[in-house]
Amino acid sequence: MKFFRVVPMLALALLFACNPLKQMQTLQSSVSESFASGNYEQTLVSYDQLKKYQSDKGAATDLTYLKMAAKAANELKRYSRSEELLKGWLERSEDEEAVLLLGELYQKTNQPRKEQDHWKKYFSLVTSDEVKMDILSRQFRLEMKNENYEAALELWDRMPPTNVPELLFMRAEALKATGKEEEADAIVEKILARNPDFEPALFWKGVNVYNNAEKWFQSEMAKYNKKPDYTTYVYLRRELKKISTLYRQSRDMFEKMRGIDPANNTYIKYLKNIYLRLEMKAEAAKLDMLLNNQR
Repeated sequence: MKFFRVVPMLALALLFACNPLKQMQTLQSSVSESFASGNYEQTLVSYDQLKKYQSDKGAATDLTYLKMAAKAANELKRYSRSEELLKGWLERSEDEEAVLLLGELYQKTNQPRKEQDHWKKYFSLVTSDEVKMDILSRQFRLEMKNENYEAALELWDRMPPTNVPELLFMRAEALKATGKEEEADAIVEKILARNPDFEPALFWKGVNVYNNAEKWFQSEMAKYNKKPDYTTYVYLRRELKKISTLYRQSRDMFEKMRGIDPANNTYIKYLKNIYLRLEMKAEAAKLDMLLNNQR
């Protein structure tokens, strides 16, 4: 009786071995079922078996199973393998899902050059405006970090309108670096109109006002020193009153900044100089003492 039980089992094994379609279907089912159940390790094992089996038969693995394997490797944080599989996916079908997954992978693994090249090639496949904004703003930040200001401004022209102060301020920096200072100053004014406590913009404007006052002050003093008579002195006093208005404007901004960051020595140094110009000697002395104590 035992002999008769073994014969059918051997017959089934032989039938399976002689049925390539059944073998392939079994391996395909294993990939699908493993992926559906979240068993990503087994998904990759089964995919590799399926790929080898079909490669031996001279056939390519169905794209459906390649997608599952790519996603499984990504879930397992096997980024090198995931990159390889996602590239294979994109070679066969330029799907938006693969584009986004590979771009995210390059971001996670801190590969900015690959990330930038990837988006240059595949950005047109992205459909969501929100995702486009995320991608472009990240690329913009990367170009700014690398001081590629012209490239950053080109990216800005492709970005949807935004009022994010950090991004607007970086645009102002790029414009200034490329010689467009008036446009940069106008953006800083726009930032402060909406975000009056945004520190980088406050510092930008505070320094600009201070520098304008200082330049004017030095110019008038040079005129007086060249011809120090009564007429020039009267003219100097009149101009100094106008210049003091600028110093007071910059003082108010630096006092506001110091309220945000009291220990910032840069703010303290500017304030000390402004107080001296405004003949606020007691206030300047206090700040000078503070600076000396911090050395």
